[in-house]
Amino acid sequence: MKKSIVTIFILISVINLNAQDLKSNPINTTKQVKELAPTINTPVSLAGPRLGFTVLTPGELSDKLDAHFISQYGWQWESRFADGEKVVGLVEWIVLVAGMEQGKFLPSISSLVGVRNYQGFEFAAGPNLSASGLGMVLAVGVNYKIGNLNLPINFAFVPSNKSGMWGDGDQPTGSRFSIMVGFNMRKSN
Repeated sequence: MKKSIVTIFILISVINLNAQDLKSNPINTTKQVKELAPTINTPVSLAGPRLGFTVLTPGELSDKLDAHFISQYGWQWESRFADGEKVVGLVEWIVLVAGMEQGKFLPSISSLVGVRNYQGFEFAAGPNLSASGLGMVLAVGVNYKIGNLNLPINFAFVPSNKSGMWGDGDQPTGSRFSIMVGFNMRKSN
């Protein structure tokens, strides 16, 4: 567990350092920032596959699965709103299936609202419905762009709760830490 937390901390640090490096890099001139602005504030819809893994802390979910690590596979739909020169608003819907490596079908759906800056750093939060009940998901990440191709890398956290699927849980579900990667192509509305 300690190794997982250290790995996640290092990943977040690398993402933050990369964002700071992009900002302070003299190659990124004001002209280049202005060239990026139209691509960030143009309304677009993005959709694409997501693949990753989730680390489960001790709780009802890890006990029932007899595992502390599960794979994730799914699809994400994203729309932009609240156009700005350096920041845009995001609405994301993410549908995932977990536990395939154990022969399990553990679906989840999340609806997130957040922001992304022109450098690709993003933050979002919203509800998550899964086999362990209704919870809140917090996500941070970075979206790398290569032409019209977007390569998102996200870290998500769902805190433990006692709700259970039908609100009758009496044992903590355990927290979930996820790392997800994917891709999508930019398409104008």
